[in-house]
Amino acid sequence: MAITITHDVRSLLTPQVHTGNTSHESAWPTEVRNAEASELGLKPGVWPQRLTTDLGNRQDFVLERVEANGTRVYSQANGLLALRVFND
Repeated sequence: MAITITHDVRSLLTPQVHTGNTSHESAWPTEVRNAEASELGLKPGVWPQRLTTDLGNRQDFVLERVEANGTRVYSQANGLLALRVFND
């Protein structure tokens, strides 16, 4: 299953300051945005490995990790954006 995150949902994404880097170990800090799964149109219990987008460098967000509380963190390939998706 693929979901596309477009500019029209950008207002739903809450910015968060993040000083560390994601797994791609860029020399630049990653900007992390927060969102609820339902705001992105994700169905309960459905977690895609990849989210297509037209945000940032337009590269897909790829599932990087699942945090202890079930939150999914997606990182943009070759980009400086990450998306933390909370299961609501």
